Amino acid sequence: MHSGAILLTPASAFPSPEHNVPMSIIKAEIQHETRKVKAIAQTMCRLFTPHQLVTCSMKGATTTTGSPRPSLPAAERNAIIDVIAKTFDKPRVDVEEKM
Repeated sequence: MHSGAILLTPASAFPSPEHNVPMSIIKAEIQHETRKVKAIAQTMCRLFTPHQLVTCSMKGATTTTGSPRPSLPAAERNAIIDVIAKTFDKPRVDVEEKM
């Protein structure tokens, strides 16, 4: 029988996003990919939901029609940039521009 009580879990029980980024997933996703842009696309599709990819911008910005969009989760975004930059021996800025 359900008592109707709501149990709350303290936020401290969950690891912070920076410690929960699946670097191994990113590396596994691009291990055989030789094209940087394709590797970026594959990892973004793997880590972000289709809804996020459609409704969010890279870092949170207004669209050309003026409506604001939330940013993609920073921990995952930065993990993708770091792994792709290291794998393809490119500066982070180059990877960011392709996202």
